[in-house]
Amino acid sequence: MQYFFQLGNFKGLSQAELSIVFEGFGLNKDSIKNFSEKILLVDSKELNDNLAIRIFNRLGGFIRVGKMVQNLEDFLEDEYSGKVIFGLSYIGEKRSKLTTKRIHWLNLTFNERTYAVRKIMVIFANSDG
Repeated sequence: MQYFFQLGNFKGLSQAELSIVFEGFGLNKDSIKNFSEKILLVDSKELNDNLAIRIFNRLGGFIRVGKMVQNLEDFLEDEYSGKVIFGLSYIGEKRSKLTTKRIHWLNLTFNERTYAVRKIMVIFANSDG
């Protein structure tokens, strides 16, 4: 599974902290890769949802952890039934027209499906979180 960890303000310290905590849980720290300036990506067969949350709860220098989903429709069909409540976050420097178009497309797509979608809220975050 692939998970992401969003770094806090002290990126180098946060990355070192995650490596140490991974070793403490018996995970290979080499599975931690830089995805962007603010995101570390972990690709590990040993990592699961419960363990990712346990690791995150031991960390002090991170904003959030999440699972990377390659196909949102398949993920929702496999994992959930009934009403689905979710949020989207854009972690970047500024909002773009492309991002806005993708969000609009997601709203339309989910409203056409059987998913109960009231509103997709997007947070445009800067380095302050």
